[in-house]
Order: sequence, then structure tokens, then C-alpha cells
Amino acid sequence: MKSLLLIGEFLTLLFVTGVSHAAAITGISYILFPELAAITYGVLTRLQGAWAKTHFLLVVTPTLTAIIGVLIAKTLPYSVFSVLLSIASALVTIRLLKSPIAPALAAGYLPVILSEGSWWYPLSVFVTIILLVLIVKTLLRTFPHYLPPLPEQSNFSELHNANQNWQGTIAFILFMVIVLVISYFSELRFILFPPLVVISFEMLTKPTHCPWVGRPIALFVICILIAGVGLLTRTYMDSSTWGVLITMTTGILACRIYNLYLPPAMAIGLL
Repeated sequence: MKSLLLIGEFLTLLFVTGVSHAAAITGISYILFPELAAITYGVLTRLQGAWAKTHFLLVVTPTLTAIIGVLIAKTLPYSVFSVLLSIASALVTIRLLKSPIAPALAAGYLPVILSEGSWWYPLSVFVTIILLVLIVKTLLRTFPHYLPPLPEQSNFSELHNANQNWQGTIAFILFMVIVLVISYFSELRFILFPPLVVISFEMLTKPTHCPWVGRPIALFVICILIAGVGLLTRTYMDSSTWGVLITMTTGILACRIYNLYLPPAMAIGLL
């Protein structure tokens, strides 16, 4: 099991770094969208989890929310309403599809916070996750007998296998509104950064299954560390590919040290 985890971590670094290099060569920055790092880490280090087993939803959910996000960004200016609309639309999409792919929330919000209306973004989401699914299928065929079931609390992506409570959903929406209002009137958009949407959604709607509930220090340290490393590499390194590799490696090592499964943190360093 440990060797399989190492393989998953190595392939995560290889895949995300490769996508970063492709983005640098082609000049299409959308190829490496931040949530790809979270999804890749979440899938390749948990091949027995819901994300890795729902190939169709893994591709379709973030692609649809990305399309909706681009439509909102193209038709509405950045505002409290446009942000809430993007998050609500992504939430409805996840509910209707009964999808476990929580990072789709951030995938739909990203074009709105960046005021980005390029159709390259959802196309990049679709293509890169298709490639990821091919890797996952290969691994599942190669290691079918090395995938023991996860402990109940270790796989936060089991979105619809856990009982979701409407009280948690209401709390999530209220939290989004409060943070968004602060962000909007302070003119600091990234107070409500996309991975925070995913982190808070999992904490508030599935508190008994979310790995980082009850571990605020580990959550804070990992997120701050990977954000800081991402900022430093972006500021002082000419090569974005090497910066991505260093940032992702830092995130993976931090999760190892704290023994915490925290895919959204991987996206923080790439923002």
C-alpha cells in the first residue's frame, strides 16, 4: 500500500509538471488550472476512492462547471451576485449529477474571480482530465489487488456515500456570503480563493467524513506553507515548470508529515 502511495505521488508530480511544461510551450496558461493539481493528487493517491472510480463524472462535472463559470464571466461583471451564481450553479450541477467531484465547485468559480471568459479554459479542463482518466484506468488494471478499502474518515471525496445534511449546506452558503461580502468591499478578491470553497464545503456539509475537521493546525500550516512556496517560486524563478514541481513536492511532503489527505491544498500553490 505504501509503495502504491509513492507511485501515486510520483505520478502526480510527473503529470502536473508535464501539464505545466505543455502550458509553457504552447503559451496556453489555462491548460494548468489550479484544481487539476487537487484532482490529480486526490485521484492518484486514492485509487480506491470515489474520484478514481467515477471516470465519467470525473471528466463531466468540472467541465460543466467550468463552462458555466465562463458563461457567467462573459455575461456578468465581477460582483457578489456573479460569484454566488457561479458557486450555486456548480453546487446544483454536483447535486443533479450526484457527483463526488467537489473541486468542480472551484473549477466553476475560477473564471469568475479572474474575469476570464476564454473557452480555452473548459476545453483544457476536459482534455487534461481525460488524460488523467487514462492514467487512472491503467493503474487500476495494473494494481487491482492492491487497493484495500479506505478507513471511513480518510476519503473525503465520498460525497454521496455520506449523508449530507441541509444544515451543513445552509451553513456553507452563509459562510460563502460572509466571506464574499468581506472580499468584495475590501476589493481583495482572493480572500475567497477557489480552494477555500472546496475546503469549507467539505468541512461544513460532511463533518464526520472530512479528514481535516478537527485538525485546524495541520490544515492552516499546510495551506500557508504551500501558498508561501508557490508565491516564492513564482516571484524568484524564471521557470514555471520548476516552480510547479517545487510547490507540488512541498505540498505532498507536508501532507505526509502531518498524515493528512488534503487535495485542495495542492491547488492553493498554483493560484
